[in-house]
Amino acid sequence: MESTHYAAGGRVGYDRAGYQFHQPPSRRERGHRLQFIPDISYIDARTWSSLSAADKRKAYRPCVPVVVIELMSETDNIEDSQAKVTRFIHAGCREGVIVDTRRDRVWIYNRDQQLYFTALAPIEFDWWPEFTLDCIAIRDARLRAE
Repeated sequence: MESTHYAAGGRVGYDRAGYQFHQPPSRRERGHRLQFIPDISYIDARTWSSLSAADKRKAYRPCVPVVVIELMSETDNIEDSQAKVTRFIHAGCREGVIVDTRRDRVWIYNRDQQLYFTALAPIEFDWWPEFTLDCIAIRDARLRAE
């Protein structure tokens, strides 16, 4: 499922659609194409409008979202989630969040800033206007479902 976030003019992805981007070579790795599927993503209006109609329908869109969110499940491990969000940030994503409701932590990634974690709390994004991620409600929903 996907929707337009009308207030900001961008696209919210929670349909398991992925993103494809090129990782430039480094001293340790050759350059290669990466494909990742975040739990939730936000593509700003400028990036969305630059994609062709065919690219918008692809399972792996050839762009980088401005925000990615990973929701930790009991089968996820933090190292894999951190590596995934770090790849998005290195590719040009502006903000990333990992919500770990079992440990009551939120890992915050901002481009050009040091990674940090904090206690669960509502998160507002600089690059996703008019949206607040309610991490407490996510935890409470998980607890009710158990």
